[in-house]
Amino acid sequence: MERALTRTATVTTEELADSLASIARGRGTAGPYAGGFASALIDELFEGTVAQRTHAAARIEAILGLEAVAPLCEALHAETEPEVLSAICASLGRLGEEEAIDHLRPHLSSEEPTVRAAALEACLRLVRSEAERTSLVELGLADASASVRRRAYLAAAALPGVELLPWAMRCRADGDPHLRRLAYVTLASEPDPAVSSMALDALLDPDEGVRSAVASLLERRLGKEVEALASLSPIERRREIRALEARMAAREETKAAPKEGIAFEEIEAVLMTALRGTMLADLAAELGRDEAEVARAVQRYLSEGRIVLRGTKLYLP
Repeated sequence: MERALTRTATVTTEELADSLASIARGRGTAGPYAGGFASALIDELFEGTVAQRTHAAARIEAILGLEAVAPLCEALHAETEPEVLSAICASLGRLGEEEAIDHLRPHLSSEEPTVRAAALEACLRLVRSEAERTSLVELGLADASASVRRRAYLAAAALPGVELLPWAMRCRADGDPHLRRLAYVTLASEPDPAVSSMALDALLDPDEGVRSAVASLLERRLGKEVEALASLSPIERRREIRALEARMAAREETKAAPKEGIAFEEIEAVLMTALRGTMLADLAAELGRDEAEVARAVQRYLSEGRIVLRGTKLYLP
């Protein structure tokens, strides 16, 4: 028979009681919890079967909104079933109430990988500082469980404004092929060729799933040259990959080189000394070049974002 939670009138520690009371006051909850359907759902969260408790943990946020935080935190301390704990963590993460973090943190060291991952995902949704987010992602990527590492990487990728590149570079060497594939796909999707070329190493990965997933991305950028590498021996493949990297670098150098007239470095040298910017005519005079020729070069470098125009004056970004 599945065990139902024993719900007492008071929580186990004074600290927990104070914390839950603070959350309840902040949500404006009157009495233990609201009555009616919501009350029945909360009773199910504590007294139902494992399946019922999991169901209640997932539904309660839709019924009570932020008022669900207090009962969910209370259940989080009383619950022992991994399936239910994971559902509670997920609900608290979606509710977005920062006060729940202290209740979630102990589960970051749970013996169950699914609970660790769910608690990590929830905490990443709730923390506000960049340092805390970085610390949590580092914790997840260092986990002994491959599933936790994968979920930590995906959770980091979903965060707005997070720089995923350093973690992608590290995870190329992870023991889990699924995480390596995620890392290589991140690198292959980067617009900077110097970064995306690192994804070519995926073609040397021992796992076929990693090789095929990344090869399809690289083919769109590099053409059928990538497809031909699959039939080569590892030694030949490594040699051809290095040659392909060199060809990619040469292409980018050709693109970056001035197509006509004035090198960027010449314009940059003038603008570096013009703290208040410079007019096009003044720039042409400094360079000793025809103004029309300078205008064409300036237009090109403006489109590339290498210089900026503010009003009628040119500046370095």
